[in-house]
Amino acid sequence: NDEDTYGIDGTKKCGLLYNWHAVKLLNDNKSELIPGWHVPTNEEWDALANAVGGTGVAGTRLKAANVSWATSWGGTDDYGFGILPAGRYNGVFNNVGSNAYFWTSVEYSSGSAYFRSLNAGTSLGSDVYSRVFGFSVRLVKDSA
Repeated sequence: NDEDTYGIDGTKKCGLLYNWHAVKLLNDNKSELIPGWHVPTNEEWDALANAVGGTGVAGTRLKAANVSWATSWGGTDDYGFGILPAGRYNGVFNNVGSNAYFWTSVEYSSGSAYFRSLNAGTSLGSDVYSRVFGFSVRLVKDSA
């Protein structure tokens, strides 16, 4: 998580990558750390995908457009969500420029949690992964 790694082209910042333990700490203490916001659940990611046409096209529609440093990223950013291919961290940075991974707030087991993924394809994927690895985080504004 240094500027040389996540500040890929000097203008577009991918943001920091967090392990799921940090995500849980953030969400469990949201009133102090991120008042008015929270890490989304699987259901909230599904609602976002459905709102933009379904998981089969959500990847393209939510990814940033014209990301010159990304190989075959193919985003149209139809809704201004601007997802960048920040990759993941599992001892080294992987898939920077080709994939994006986002933690959800939902634990799967004592060692893994749900995440959402985007790559050169059109869809928004969902799976589980070890909680020790670093993924991106997007926050959702709490409803009034």
